[in-house]
Amino acid sequence: LKDTRAMAVAGCYIASGVGVRRNVSHGIALTVSAAESGSDYACVSMGVWYLEGLCGLPEDKKEAHYWLKRATNGSCSIRHLQEKDLEKAEAALRELETIE
Repeated sequence: LKDTRAMAVAGCYIASGVGVRRNVSHGIALTVSAAESGSDYACVSMGVWYLEGLCGLPEDKKEAHYWLKRATNGSCSIRHLQEKDLEKAEAALRELETIE
């Protein structure tokens, strides 16, 4: 996929098995690629997956912090995250920062 928005959404759906056969490794690879390309949606997905240990990823607060911070600090050039999800990401990031 060359469209970062599509890659982010497809990666999340594939990793979670939403509407398609679940393929965690392929879904994560697409999501990481989209996140590294500047998708706030993909960054939040990676952050949540690490925060909660989802999609086969280990619980890792440092990784969760990295991805959530990237999604919320304005460094993502491709913004397609809904406002309510951005607010949830900001809340999760604040919580992580109080733990550290």
